[in-house]
Amino acid sequence: MLFRNKKLRNSDPDYSAKIKYSTEMLAVSEDSTIETAFEFIRDSKLAGNIFYCYATDSEGKLTGIIPLRKLITSPKKAKISDIMIRNPIKLFMETSLDTALEYFLMYKFLAFPVVDEQGKLIGVTRVNNLIEDNSN
Repeated sequence: MLFRNKKLRNSDPDYSAKIKYSTEMLAVSEDSTIETAFEFIRDSKLAGNIFYCYATDSEGKLTGIIPLRKLITSPKKAKISDIMIRNPIKLFMETSLDTALEYFLMYKFLAFPVVDEQGKLIGVTRVNNLIEDNSN
């Protein structure tokens, strides 16, 4: 398994590099409705894999996460804040690849939101990106 390779974990000089993240993500205001989130999805040009919808406050700070299955099965008039998982696990833009890989192994998520020092949502890192980065 790629993540258990001792050479990769301990002696690769690039392994302490910071995570790479994409700014292509689904993020909506926590005050939005499910219906508004769906309109945003339909109107967006998102091309990558979308696993989660991220909720932000008026300042752009990450406040919650909604798995797409929960978003799809919720009533369209419900507010994002009513269905989101609060205090989501997140990575910071300074997170090392080593730490990110441990998070993916520990939590078994497909993606993690990435925030800056103030907690503002700046992107998403997906497990596929880390596997591709470390397969060379």
